[in-house]
Amino acid sequence: HFAVRVNHCEELSRLSGRVTDDENELVTQGQVYLFSAMNDTLNGKSYFDFYYSAEIKHGEYLIEDIDAGEYYLYFQAYSDENSKRLKEEFYENASDISDATIITIDCNQKLEIDAQLEKMPNWDTYVKITSEAPQSTKINQPFTYDVEAETNHESDDIKFELMHAPEDATIDAETGLISWTPTENGRYQFVVSASLSGFKEFSDYQDFAIVVSECDVLGSISGTVTDENGNQILHGMAMLFGESVEDNAHNSTVIAVELTNSGYKFEGIDKGTYYLVIQAYTEDSRHGYYIEWYDGKYDYLDADPIEIDCGDDVTIDFELEKIPEPNYYHVSGNVSDQNTGEGLSWVNVLFIGTEIKSGMQQGFHTMTDEHGNYSLELPDNFVYTAKAAASHYFKGNDSLTLGMYWPEYYEETGDPNEATELTLTADLEDIDFTLEAIADYSNSMSGKLKGESGDVIDKAMIVAFLINPFDDEYNNFMYFGRTSELDN
Repeated sequence: HFAVRVNHCEELSRLSGRVTDDENELVTQGQVYLFSAMNDTLNGKSYFDFYYSAEIKHGEYLIEDIDAGEYYLYFQAYSDENSKRLKEEFYENASDISDATIITIDCNQKLEIDAQLEKMPNWDTYVKITSEAPQSTKINQPFTYDVEAETNHESDDIKFELMHAPEDATIDAETGLISWTPTENGRYQFVVSASLSGFKEFSDYQDFAIVVSECDVLGSISGTVTDENGNQILHGMAMLFGESVEDNAHNSTVIAVELTNSGYKFEGIDKGTYYLVIQAYTEDSRHGYYIEWYDGKYDYLDADPIEIDCGDDVTIDFELEKIPEPNYYHVSGNVSDQNTGEGLSWVNVLFIGTEIKSGMQQGFHTMTDEHGNYSLELPDNFVYTAKAAASHYFKGNDSLTLGMYWPEYYEETGDPNEATELTLTADLEDIDFTLEAIADYSNSMSGKLKGESGDVIDKAMIVAFLINPFDDEYNNFMYFGRTSELDN
């Protein structure tokens, strides 16, 4: 396993220099790297796939036999003082390759580039944001937040940056003052960083949200949550969703509160359109209630909107239906080869259940035995469609026989929309599948490839796309071939 470097120059170049720390002491440990700046992303090559390197010895480095090209120079070093780490950087004084200066090297050159590297702070150095962010403001009013941070480093020089914020929000990098004037109501996410100047390795972050309201007097939504017998439900969540507006994601607000002995309450609600859902369970978490959206809906697509105006105090009570304990029934059947009638082993059999009340889906899975038989226990609170799919099967004494079969839904269809729905009121037997084998074709395609001038092209890739296979069944198979110099 070896590599061959092919050079452009007959006379190669060299690069040397002196490396010191910020107190002009010689750096005695480290590496210098010279990365190619000709990034070839089209062929999957990065800057770092092609480089030269040299050790720093007695404060100096020497890289020899450099071919002509454009390069980035990178320093990684330690000082003598207890092997104290120095700040890694690209030439010149850049912490990131995107800010680095490109060095152009021609044939037969002798270049000298010195570097002075800063000492890194001690490992126990920290930066900590100490201020608490506000949570709300009014629409069309100037908003400010003065981010405060502290550090135990002697320089006490902290820089601030907005990592995530609305486009028109700004921050003073020196003082940490965030300024912004919101023009639309909603919930806006911010992430601010505080870093030791020149050393982003020592940073702290604060993630917070600002709710921008339109109203001077905000509204509320509250209510009780009981079961069918009028008993208060104490365990669960009430969640309030703001209406989602296209290209206005901050309006898709989600607020969640826990249920208490007095029900639930959302306060500080701005004018807008909302959707409300309750999720609840019993104290031991063993028994749940059907998830219910306002007003009496089990699917959010059917939920009714709630319109809130400034100062509205809306009361909405919920009466939840407990999910009953299901009865379980035994379901069994066989999966066989359509042509031979032989049972197929290790076939995946999936029962896709749709919950009768809520419409939620859940899958129940099993596999066939060595004779193609399967069985499983299923709850009766679902309506099922059944599917069998096999990409291979076992035959005989643990010998593997490969085969491909079209998947089948019960009863004898490849289309899930035509499947027979199964409702359980008793044990079900003979839910059988007969799978059709996918034929092993030996067809071929051949020809000759020529250019416009009639010359034979002897190196090319030929691709055949399978567009319209059997009975409108779609497959994304592709078949590949190559022209060969041998057959012209």
